[in-house]
Amino acid sequence: PRSAPGYSECRNCLEEVKINKHQCYMQHRSQKGGKCDGCCKCDKKIPNIKGNRNRLCSYTEKYLFFDYEAQQETGTHIANKIIAHDFEGNKIMFDTNEEFCKHVISEEYRGYTFIAHYAKGYDSQFILKYLVDNTLRPFTIYNGTKLMLLEIKYLSIRIIDSSNFIQGPLSSFPKTFGLKELKKGYFPHFFNTVENQNYIGILPDKKYYGYETMKTDDKQVFEKWYDDKINENYIFNFKEELEAYCNSDVDILRRGCLELRKQFLEIANIDPFRYTTIAGVCMAIYRSRYLLKDTIAVLDKEKNENYSKQSITWLQHFNNKNISHALNGGEKIIAGAKVDGFDNKSKTVYQYHGCFWHGCTKCYKDRETINNINHETMEDLYQKTIDRSTTIKNAGYNLVEQWECDWINSTTYKNMKKVDIADPINPRDAFFGGRTNATKLRVKNTKIRYIDVCSLYPTVNYYDYYPVGHPEKIFKPKLYDKNWFGLIKCKILPPRNLYHPVLPVKIKLEKSEKLLFPLCYKCAVDQNQRCDHSKNERQFIGTWTTDEVNKALEKGYIITKIYEVWNFEEKTTDLFKKYVNNFMKIKLESSKHNYSSNEEYIKIIFDKLGILLDKYKIGDNPGRRAVAKLCLNSLWGKFGQRQKMKKTVFVTNPQQFYKILLDDRLENINIKILNDNMIQMCYNYNKTNDNKFKTVIKGFTLNYQNLLKLNGESMIKLIEQKNKDNN
Repeated sequence: PRSAPGYSECRNCLEEVKINKHQCYMQHRSQKGGKCDGCCKCDKKIPNIKGNRNRLCSYTEKYLFFDYEAQQETGTHIANKIIAHDFEGNKIMFDTNEEFCKHVISEEYRGYTFIAHYAKGYDSQFILKYLVDNTLRPFTIYNGTKLMLLEIKYLSIRIIDSSNFIQGPLSSFPKTFGLKELKKGYFPHFFNTVENQNYIGILPDKKYYGYETMKTDDKQVFEKWYDDKINENYIFNFKEELEAYCNSDVDILRRGCLELRKQFLEIANIDPFRYTTIAGVCMAIYRSRYLLKDTIAVLDKEKNENYSKQSITWLQHFNNKNISHALNGGEKIIAGAKVDGFDNKSKTVYQYHGCFWHGCTKCYKDRETINNINHETMEDLYQKTIDRSTTIKNAGYNLVEQWECDWINSTTYKNMKKVDIADPINPRDAFFGGRTNATKLRVKNTKIRYIDVCSLYPTVNYYDYYPVGHPEKIFKPKLYDKNWFGLIKCKILPPRNLYHPVLPVKIKLEKSEKLLFPLCYKCAVDQNQRCDHSKNERQFIGTWTTDEVNKALEKGYIITKIYEVWNFEEKTTDLFKKYVNNFMKIKLESSKHNYSSNEEYIKIIFDKLGILLDKYKIGDNPGRRAVAKLCLNSLWGKFGQRQKMKKTVFVTNPQQFYKILLDDRLENINIKILNDNMIQMCYNYNKTNDNKFKTVIKGFTLNYQNLLKLNGESMIKLIEQKNKDNN
């Protein structure tokens, strides 16, 4: 049913809400894959189940672990050995990609999840090729060129990558999970050629094992293994070695993944492989078990961006100071809703119509095109705009209207482009990567020391303040208030001499964007080593957390203009404390320690961290420790996930092709003809509904970790002293 005027269904809360009043928060969500009451695999039963299974149960053991080995002498990888193990370890083996895919892409494997290590960059590509060659349309999620998820929808088959959960090579699994390999050693992948398929003889030359590309330490281990084999006159049987090596890899993959799954089920009753990445798993655990109600604000772009740079330039071009707008006294409520501009003296309302939001008839010729954010047709949006205009006029006000496309193509707008108006704060602009640069590239006759901060992200999540609730928005304040807590968008002048600059800036270069900590914006853009620029050329505009700006002011930065501030009246250190406490406890219980007794270990940890360890759970447990460490380091990243991701679809009919090609909402459409029956199309939405996880949390996490590094005063003093000595 259609919502009442002024109301709409919140896509996050899933409730009918008043559009202009609703403040949305991250919601509790149940996790997937755990054993539930009534599950056929659970001990407990509930009466309202059918076929001994709870209809809401998502527990499954439908997993297939697989690995490809391929010849690559022609430059094209041709699979010649594929081995797969099911949940119980039952083995199937094939010699061609065609045979394997025909067998597994079938009703027998409906609802299965296939897992390979580094599937996103290798194994999944073979299955994708089979699907394309046989005109079976896949669903895909890419991260750049990496195939994060490959899904065959009509069979509910998913292909995911274990390296998205367990970083590092497959060879690290035995150590990580305390496993024993079936086949130890190495395999000469470059020896896998057509002419060597029946080879039986001495061990192939080192070059076939990729010896030249091995790291120094790995070379030493390999050389010992290789020399031992040579000394024992080892006979190398290619077919046997290929099968044994591939089978051992799949065995290690299966046992490692199931150990990880077992630990997650025991610790949090969640199956990690029902998700695509470890960050998704951690977010699911947090939202289902630790999320405090009405704490983390979800910021809906449609409702929170009260103005655009273009609308403000349009209002300013009237040169009328009596017009109240977002940056001049705030937007006023006229006839039941906010308007873009209002002159009380002449009773004139000014409305700027963004084409996408108001269903412009010039830009969206197909009136049935659905707005992908509010899910209404462009014709409905246009009619709402006309109705709103009529309401304003009938209320006795004068009305001046402007459509976005007409304004941005006008000569007046082009002449006003250099007016100093900043776009509204986007929380993502306050998210920067960490400080990873070398402070000196070369030091003569000096011992180099490496300083690391242990458990950096968990430390920040545990001890530091995070914002609670929705912010108060302050536009163009004249003075900076050090008591603000939140985000600030401002123009700032850095000092000329500072060994460790404080504020990061994303500098757009010719073909990329680079994160720098500059003391001069012009030098950063031009990549100059010496600076002779003016103050105006050196200053830059950015969005940072107020803590970062406070530290910058301490170090000599000067704010020259403030555009907008998001001030959070409430803050807390409890947002992630219980989450970190739980997994830090598990990590410490599962790690080796050097104390004389467990009692002493428990006391010291409690005195230092306030975490009480369980005496009976203390003991070296690599698998449990790996899970705890993953959860401690992986949660925060999901809060800053990029939203405007490129979408890839596989098209098999002309109607779908033209629908995408002519869709006014899409941009950057790339077309690749795969064969006579299928085309691959990649595109972005020009407007994206990114409210699902649009929060300020990630910016605060990285801000704190940067400041934590910067505040290591002893380290900084040491570096600065060495710098003086060298000069």
